[in-house]
Amino acid sequence: MCAVACMFSAFSSRRSGLPEPGSPARSATPGDLRFTGKCTRSALPIPRPAAKIISVSGVGEGLGVAVLSASFGILVPVTIIALPFALFGWRLLTHWRSRTRTAVTAATASALDIGIVLVVLEILALTMMPVGDSGSSSIHLMPGSDILTEFTDNGSLWQIAGNLLLLAPLGVLVPLRVPSLRSIRRITLVAFTVSVMLELIQYLLHAGRVTSTDDVLLNTLGVAASATLTCGWTRRPVLVKIPAQRELAEVVSRRSVRAGRV
Repeated sequence: MCAVACMFSAFSSRRSGLPEPGSPARSATPGDLRFTGKCTRSALPIPRPAAKIISVSGVGEGLGVAVLSASFGILVPVTIIALPFALFGWRLLTHWRSRTRTAVTAATASALDIGIVLVVLEILALTMMPVGDSGSSSIHLMPGSDILTEFTDNGSLWQIAGNLLLLAPLGVLVPLRVPSLRSIRRITLVAFTVSVMLELIQYLLHAGRVTSTDDVLLNTLGVAASATLTCGWTRRPVLVKIPAQRELAEVVSRRSVRAGRV
């Protein structure tokens, strides 16, 4: 069929005065524009619609958001499942502690304990769940390499934001519950240790995740920033000697000295 169409096109071009294939080209006129079949092309170029240009940065940003949403999407079912148990545990702990404490103190301490446990469960769900079908793990030990990658066209700043917020709730809740950790230096050191342990467990599980030094740095920085909300607001009780006790001690010491002389 194509051969017949080509022969018919050549015969039509001879009758219409159009140049045959291989003949010298000439300028086209409006009368030359006619349908000549699939095997020939028109003398004038046909304008084509401009292709839609998609920036590479937009593609990288979309992929980063998709990966982040896929990772943090597990928080919704985990929270829905754990919330009834958390409320029941808070009520039970409050009732048990109210025997020796006031109602407000018992409810506050129980809420902090349940909140810390719930946050830890969500962190484990985020960091230990397998990603994709990969059964291996990779390790990035060069500090700053992953952070610089996220600022390129193929990266996403949402990944940096996710690592900053991963352990941040613990920086707020733990100092309120543990008085000995109401110091930014101590809570930062604890956060660094916890982040290193999480990265090592990710590497040993071979869940398709990346063990990165930058993740440890970002997690620790997020905890240090969030700890400023609670550390320093509550002060430790300072023991002050009562003047009466001091005077009584001086009187007793004087009497003992006198008794020794006698």
